[in-house]
Amino acid sequence: MTVQSPLKTVYSLFFTGAEEDGLDRSRQVADSSYYGKGIVSETIAPHQIGRVQFQGSWWSALCEQEITLAPGKMVQVIGRRNITLLVQPI
Repeated sequence: MTVQSPLKTVYSLFFTGAEEDGLDRSRQVADSSYYGKGIVSETIAPHQIGRVQFQGSWWSALCEQEITLAPGKMVQVIGRRNITLLVQPI
């Protein structure tokens, strides 16, 4: 029995196999279990990461629309990609 280090295990979850199966892991389907309203706490520019407060925590957030979301704006969380929430304006 071989024991892997925690770092190697995490690395293998995110970085191995992408070359073999031809998938771009950063563009995987969004996790729809993250859904609800959030409040922008740091500006989210088009296709740039900002921050939102969602379910009592602060998260990195991305809006794939051509719109800038200012702090204080309420947004709809529509999913999650890795550790970044996907949002859209309400």
